[in-house]
Amino acid sequence: FLYLIGTAVFSVALALLFPLTNYEVSSLSLPWLSEDAGNAYWLLDNHTDADYFSSTIDATPYRDMLLSMENDQRFSYLICNVQSIYPDNVFLGDRLRGVVINQAANDIFSVAAAEGRSFAAADFLIDEQSEIPVLIGSDLANMLSVGDVFQASYFGQSCSFRVIGILSHDTMLYRLDTPIQTEDCVLIPAFFPAEDRHPVFEKALLQFSFDAIVFAPALSFSDLYRLLWEKAVLYQIDMVGFGRVAPLLQSFLSYRHQL
Repeated sequence: FLYLIGTAVFSVALALLFPLTNYEVSSLSLPWLSEDAGNAYWLLDNHTDADYFSSTIDATPYRDMLLSMENDQRFSYLICNVQSIYPDNVFLGDRLRGVVINQAANDIFSVAAAEGRSFAAADFLIDEQSEIPVLIGSDLANMLSVGDVFQASYFGQSCSFRVIGILSHDTMLYRLDTPIQTEDCVLIPAFFPAEDRHPVFEKALLQFSFDAIVFAPALSFSDLYRLLWEKAVLYQIDMVGFGRVAPLLQSFLSYRHQL
């Protein structure tokens, strides 16, 4: 009982502190449901980076829930997040801006290569021991070419990246409500690392994958909220945020869905 009261107080405090962030509900409190909410929402989990680098976090329920989210045919689960990678080659600089994207986001954002090839379904089924296929922005084409392989640190794990294509200039991506400039980025496919091989790396990627957009053109807000809440309870995942995306992104996703 005291835990529920504390959670409710925390939710009210967030609403007062961040009135312009579109923060809507907590999965641990009674939801204030609104049918006038469109059909695209951002989703956040309740853990910090430090939590995921801790040995006390069990990665299994997070992996299971993410697989459930990505395989659910009732909505699209769109991962599109920014994460720096740190190349070994000083010629590439000390840091490159990575953008991690899953297949659903790749498809709905219509990511295409102007040179080389675009991502294929198999590119999202790799593990960290393989060469990770990447697309690069046009500004990086003076340093890297299609077919080049380079080493870089990715969430603290040394990985090999192979350039398979150069992004077209009209590529448009969003990280939650924020547009992402792609000219200087390295586009990386979201993948699940092998279980228990590199536990810290695995937890970092799983955490990263929970900051996502849920796009459900056929579901009402209340139906989608209940569906996600049931998943969170099933897998015992503590979800924090469930908010509407900005109207511009809402319109963009709806347009892409109709193509």
